[in-house]
Amino acid sequence: MERASLLNIDLSIPRRIVVADFVESPEPHRVTDIASQLKIEAQRLDAACCVLTNNQMIVFLTGMRSEPQLYAFADKLLKYAQARGVDLCFGMDSPAVDNTKLRQAFEQARKALCSCHRKGTVHIKGYDEINMEIFADLIPLAAKREYIKKIFHGYSTMELADAIHTLECFFEHDDSITKTAAALYIHKNTLQQHLKKIALRTGYDPRSLRSSAVFYVVLYFYQDIHLTGFCKA
Repeated sequence: MERASLLNIDLSIPRRIVVADFVESPEPHRVTDIASQLKIEAQRLDAACCVLTNNQMIVFLTGMRSEPQLYAFADKLLKYAQARGVDLCFGMDSPAVDNTKLRQAFEQARKALCSCHRKGTVHIKGYDEINMEIFADLIPLAAKREYIKKIFHGYSTMELADAIHTLECFFEHDDSITKTAAALYIHKNTLQQHLKKIALRTGYDPRSLRSSAVFYVVLYFYQDIHLTGFCKA
C-alpha cells in the first residue's frame, strides 16, 4: 500500500492491466512523446486509469473490468496511436477478484502482448486467448534451439528461414494448398513440392495432422527466439 501511494495508485479501486508496446521501435524521444499522449488519452477514457512505463512498454492500470470494456479501451488507444503514425500491440490480463495479484496480472498481460508480436497480424489479445505462451518462458532458449536443430537437421540458416515462412503461411491458412499458394504467389504444385521436400528432409509431413503438432512447436520456438529481446524485457 505504501508503494502504491508513492506511485499515486489507489488500491481501493479494482483494476485490470493492459500493456502496450510498439510494433516497430521509434526514436527514444518519440517513445516518450507517444507515451505521454497515450496517458492523456487513457485517462480521458478512464479517469481512474494509472499509466506507467517500462522501457518501451506502456502499462495501463484501468478501472474498467469487463472484457468488452477492456477490448474497446485498447482498440481506442490503438486507433489513437495509428492516427499519429504509430502502430502498437496490446496484451490484457485475465479477470481477478481483487488487486492482490497485480504482479501476476502484469505477467499475464505481458505474455498476451508477446503473443501479438509473434502473430504479427493481431494487435490486441487477452491472456485467456493464449496457450503455449503460458509455460514457454519456463523452457530455456538453448532447449528451444536444440529442438529446432533436431527437427531441421542439416538445414542452413537461409533454408530454415524459407521453410519456416512456408509453414507459417500454410498453418495460417488452415492447411489449404490453394490459399497458401496464393498467399505465397506460387503455383499449387510448387507448394506441394516444397512441403514434400520438408517431409523428406525432416521425416515429418506438414500435411499430416500428427506431424503438424511438431511443426507448430518449432514455429513457436523459432518466433520466440527471434523475439527474445522483447519477451524477456
